[in-house]
This record gives sequence, C-alpha cells and structure tokens, in this order.
Amino acid sequence: MFPVFKSIKNAFCINRMFLLFMFIYSYLVVVKGRISSRSGFDWYVLTPEGPLATFISGIFTIALLKLFMQYFAIEKELKTSLKNYIKLFACTLATSLLIGNLLSFAIALLFNNIERNFNQVTFVASNLSSVIDFAFFASLYLAYDFINKAASYREKIATYNAQLAEVKLQQVRAQIDPHFIFNCLNTLDELIEQDKTIASDYLNEFADLYRLAIEHSGKSLVPLKQEIQFAKLYFQLMQQRLPTGYTLNIQEYCSLTKKVIPPFTLQLLVENALLHNKADKQSGIAISIDIDSNIWVSNTYSPLAIPRKGSGTGLTNIVEQYQYLTEQSVNVSQQNGVFCVTLPHLEQDNDV
Repeated sequence: MFPVFKSIKNAFCINRMFLLFMFIYSYLVVVKGRISSRSGFDWYVLTPEGPLATFISGIFTIALLKLFMQYFAIEKELKTSLKNYIKLFACTLATSLLIGNLLSFAIALLFNNIERNFNQVTFVASNLSSVIDFAFFASLYLAYDFINKAASYREKIATYNAQLAEVKLQQVRAQIDPHFIFNCLNTLDELIEQDKTIASDYLNEFADLYRLAIEHSGKSLVPLKQEIQFAKLYFQLMQQRLPTGYTLNIQEYCSLTKKVIPPFTLQLLVENALLHNKADKQSGIAISIDIDSNIWVSNTYSPLAIPRKGSGTGLTNIVEQYQYLTEQSVNVSQQNGVFCVTLPHLEQDNDV
C-alpha cells in the first residue's frame, strides 16, 4: 500500500490555486445539494464537513489517477492514445468505486445500517453520485496535468531551439574570423610587392584593427557605434590599396543608444562593395551607411567585368546571424544601379 500513500501525498503537492478551486467547487456542490433537499435555509447548509469530505474524495481520485498513470507509463507523456485514457479512466473508476463501497460497507456494518445504506435505490444513487464526482475531478486534473506538461514541453523546446541557434551562430562566426584575416592578408601580400613601406604601415594598422576584431569575436552582439567605428577603420585600411573613386559616407538619423548589431556585419558589407565593384573614370563607387528606422547599407553597383571569386561567406553569414538572433529578416535588393542591404534594428537592454 506504500505507493498509494505516496501518491496521496503527491496529490497534495500540486498547485495551491488548483486545490483551492477544488475545495470551492466541493463546497458549492454540497451547499447546492443541501439547499435543494431542504425546505428552507439554515446554518447547517454552510457547515464544512460535507464539502471537506467531497474535497478529500477528489484528492483520493487524483491520487488514484497518478498511481495508474505511473502504472500505464503515461505520467510524463504529452501525447497519450485514447485507448490508454480509456483504460486509465476505467481502472481508476473501478478502483475508486470498490474502495468507496468497501469503506461504506464497513461503516454501515459498524453502525448496523447495512439495510438503510445498501438498499437498491440508495446504492445506485450513491454510486451514480460517485461516478459524477469522479468524472469531474478526474477530467479537471487531467486537463491541469496536460496544461503543465504542454508548458514544460514548450519550455524544453524553447531551450533546445536557443541552444541550437547558439551552436549554429558559433559555427557561422567561426567562418567569419578566418574570412576577415584571409582577405586582409591577401591585401598585405599585394602591398608587399608594390611598396614595402606602405605594406609596413598597413601591417601596423591591421594589428590595431585586429585587436578590435578579437574583442568582437567573443560576442554575439556588439554596440552599433562600435561596429560603425570598426567599418570606418577597415575602409581606411583598404584605401591604401584602392585607386581613387571609392568613398564611404555614414549618416546617423537616430540615437544609437542601446542599438546593437552582430559583429563584422558592416565591415563585411563594406568589404563586399569593395571586392565586387570597380570605380571607373566617369563614376566612383560610393558606399553609404544610413541609420534611421533601419540600417541601410548601399553602394553604387558597378560589377567587375570578370567577377572576382570570393569565399561566399560574407552576405550569407549576415543573413544567417539575423535568422538565429531574431525573427526579423535581412532584405537584399539591386535596382537602378544601386545594391542595397537593409538590416533591422536590434536593441539590447544590458550592456554588451
């Protein structure tokens, strides 16, 4: 009988508001029955022994349900077949009626009231009332149990999705850092052949820039102001190998307080503009970063005659990072000689 007592103890460990609701229901049902069966109202109608007995009966029903849920191995399952629910109801109801009638018979035998309490009419009425009470309490608890399981399941799914997104984000970011170094070292290699003095200056500036890159690399988000500064430094570094005609213009039309962005985002977009477009004598390549309701990064679209083969990680990584960090999407468009990437604003309450 030990599992039964343990199950009864566990039945009292459920939500207090749920237990309060059960007791209020028990009280109202008993009061309604007393008023219906009496010709007038008196204080006996409000006495608590009847509601308390009904409440204890409800607790016993829940204890039996929990016991049989363990027996049928459905205690922790969210999805349960109708067949298992029917078996659960049938076994719990049969056990409840059997125990209830045995206790009633023992009490009637003790007080010599067997004929009065176990005649056909009384027996049928008593068991019908027990079945109705059982159906209510059992259904109420199973609904409560399902809601709790669903909430727990949603929480586990949310945690899993967050962990999965973090893993994917780290995988994406693991591609960005080597990509950044690879392109800068390629530039250094070209400058060494052209002018060793310029190459030396470039190397020193690259060291300063990469210190910032290291600070960025350990974070999922960085302040937008810091990323703007990083993009400026990167463009200045690239100007040492670029011909005239490339410009970078940054306009801020709103406060950048609390605004954050995935690291390397603006730098990668500036890099793409430099890598895939060429300024000619008639028109240069103007790169613009405009910040208002969104972040607009655009550049004059003047593709190289022979497209330069890149690693393919830049823009793809930006789209993926926004996909993992937020439900908002990145918009990419190319029309009227302008290539534009639109990034939604991200905000973070805590310091990054």
